Amino acid sequence: MHTINLGDGIDAVVFSAVADNGTDTINGFKGGEGLTTDILVLKDVAELDGDGDLSGDGEDDTSGAFMYYADSDNKVDVDSLKVIIVKDTASSLDTAGVATTLNDVISNDADSDTIFIVDNGTDTGVYLYHDNGDTDGIKADELTEVATLTGVNTEDLYFDDILI
Repeated sequence: MHTINLGDGIDAVVFSAVADNGTDTINGFKGGEGLTTDILVLKDVAELDGDGDLSGDGEDDTSGAFMYYADSDNKVDVDSLKVIIVKDTASSLDTAGVATTLNDVISNDADSDTIFIVDNGTDTGVYLYHDNGDTDGIKADELTEVATLTGVNTEDLYFDDILI
């Protein structure tokens, strides 16, 4: 577990893998639109496979980013995406609370690694989902918290803030 304190400039926080040493805490992350914000670099966290088929019609509906916003009004097909920013607020950032929230915003189980970004109204957690073969929704033991962004909620995050 590490604590990373970001400065006033533009910072990039690079994750090269999910470690067994706990969750990193990131203080001072500044999200927003454009190229003047901090960036989370998640491309090496896992094999983030996605086919870009957001609508289920067999066609690539994306420009290659494979990222999407989701909430209980806009459920999402997880298999086609690499990173999902969840706009619904979780009751807690422990994996059980996050799993409950995720099951409210997805329309299917993911069968490939996916990054979920979820907040509790105060802080935001970044989670790696890895399917354990159970087909009955996302379970807490399928989630690994990679980082906590203190004082940030998902309303503050844009895809400009994430590099995959």
